[in-house]
Amino acid sequence: MKNRKMTKDQYRAARLRLGLTQVEVARLMGVHEITICRRESGILLIDSEASAAMQNLVEMVRAGKSPGVAKQGIT
Repeated sequence: MKNRKMTKDQYRAARLRLGLTQVEVARLMGVHEITICRRESGILLIDSEASAAMQNLVEMVRAGKSPGVAKQGIT
């Protein structure tokens, strides 16, 4: 799934696999929690930047690294 836009269902599934809340993902990505909610509900487009941020978060957790802030613009 690397370098591909995620669907809202893939985005939500990735967060749930990590065991994180929308608030936690928002904090780690440097966006407002409403942004995560809107992406998962399909109200807000999940662009390649948002997809990459989620994919990087998944890869960091898989590698056993502590996720820092995957900074991106607040939408």
